[in-house]
Amino acid sequence: SGGDRVLVAVAQLLKGLLRRDDIVSRIGGGMFGVLLPGADAVDAQAACARVVGALGALGEGSEAGPLTASAGIAQLAHSADASLRDAELALLA
Repeated sequence: SGGDRVLVAVAQLLKGLLRRDDIVSRIGGGMFGVLLPGADAVDAQAACARVVGALGALGEGSEAGPLTASAGIAQLAHSADASLRDAELALLA
């Protein structure tokens, strides 16, 4: 389906924009999580800017229009669930 093709394209784009050791995972729906081992806040912000910009450009010129993306950044906490929750709160802020 069209939605599946978009998810595959986004996953490939993420892998191409991030470092070899970064870990990309689909969380659910159209949400992806990325672990950036050894990255500091500046590195994480730069990675987010690259991804959001590239995703916006991905659909330009298509009938569907550009894709939109948002990103939240959080440090890895004592659990993956807590880190994901922190990143989602950062996204909403």
